[in-house]
Amino acid sequence: GLKFWKTDDPQLNKSLQQSYTGKHPQRQLPVTLSVTIQTGRPITVTASLPNLRPLTLKSDHIPEEAHKHLVTEQVIEKQFGRLGNTRYKLDSCATTIQGNPMVPLSVLGKLRKALIAQLDKQVMARPPRRNQAINFLTDWQPSHDPAPDDVDNTDKRTKLHVLVRSLHQLEYLTEYDLASVYCDFQDIREYKQAVAIGRKNGLKTFLATPRIQKPSEIGLFHAIAKHDPEGVLVRNLSGLEYFREKCEIISDFSLNATNQITVDVLLKMGSRQVTPSYDLNRDQLMTLAHHCRPTDLQIVIHQHMPMFHMEHCVFCSVLSPGTDKTNCGRPCDYHQVELRDRVGAAHPLTADVGCRNTLFNAQAQSGAEIVADLVDVGVLDFRVELLREETPEQVANILQQYQGLLTGTTSGTQVWRTLQAMNRVGVTRGTLEYERDPLAIL
Repeated sequence: GLKFWKTDDPQLNKSLQQSYTGKHPQRQLPVTLSVTIQTGRPITVTASLPNLRPLTLKSDHIPEEAHKHLVTEQVIEKQFGRLGNTRYKLDSCATTIQGNPMVPLSVLGKLRKALIAQLDKQVMARPPRRNQAINFLTDWQPSHDPAPDDVDNTDKRTKLHVLVRSLHQLEYLTEYDLASVYCDFQDIREYKQAVAIGRKNGLKTFLATPRIQKPSEIGLFHAIAKHDPEGVLVRNLSGLEYFREKCEIISDFSLNATNQITVDVLLKMGSRQVTPSYDLNRDQLMTLAHHCRPTDLQIVIHQHMPMFHMEHCVFCSVLSPGTDKTNCGRPCDYHQVELRDRVGAAHPLTADVGCRNTLFNAQAQSGAEIVADLVDVGVLDFRVELLREETPEQVANILQQYQGLLTGTTSGTQVWRTLQAMNRVGVTRGTLEYERDPLAIL
């Protein structure tokens, strides 16, 4: 019952190509003709094809007054309808005859051939391209001034936010001074306990929505809202609309904010802060920070990059005799799955509440070296995302490194080397990649 999508089909390509090439085209274009014949004046033929400008031809022959064989509308339509094995077919022919003209059939045949040749040129000719550079930023104005009066500029302290993926990781964080904690669990039934732990220990607790929300899944938002979190990490526009009047909202990377216009739109829709897209490299992220109000951004500086997110559930198809979430027995609650690539790296696979799977890069990556530059332009909020750190020591090692980075006691280079993370901002090569400084970190 699974849908199967093909990226190529040679047989289909061949059959489609045959429909418009060869001696006998299968697909013909409808031609609308308007013919005017008047004694003593050249014959005028205007042809129209769909989506193309009308084409007009005039004959060299001047019709004379007929003594026997008058030209008729039926003769004109029959002669111009003889399009043979061309790519055209006569759709309609409106004929206007003035006087009593006589036109030899050879003249009409010559005019028909000339018309076909001109139509071929028009069909094959590419329309002229108009290259027009449009600067959308010329008339655009942000909803907030770069340094508004309502922002307390005296508080320049950097803030560390942490995303956890299990209750155990959340419990490990109770010893740390954090700005907020984001809970991203595959079993949202644990969100109730997560909010309780956060409140008991004075942690500002946010709950994360699934990355994808279908129309029939609005109940997931109801389930999140009933736990009354202090905020929500929103990953789709449906969640942004649902929670905008209910609690504080942070827009996540999946909303793909790559420029100041998108950031401003998400702020107007109710976001308190926006997480920039992972498509931005270091240079592009710095450009965004320069053109936005820096306090509106929350930058992820440590994570295992999500490589792809898919509808297909590996847990169900491999670890269960079931066919979907109604009968699979939820093996994702009991098993950890990793996909091993050609070089031996084991990439963690997770499932969300909607049974959609995300494959994460085996190696964490760190943007620690860009933090100092971001702080210099006014960015204060940074996020660390945990994945499968199982012990308090593993969590402590990561948090202590980044806390030292934000307080200035540890350098960015020391952080990523100590954690053995890739020194990188964003994905390896994003969809917005363009020619840039070759020495910049990816």
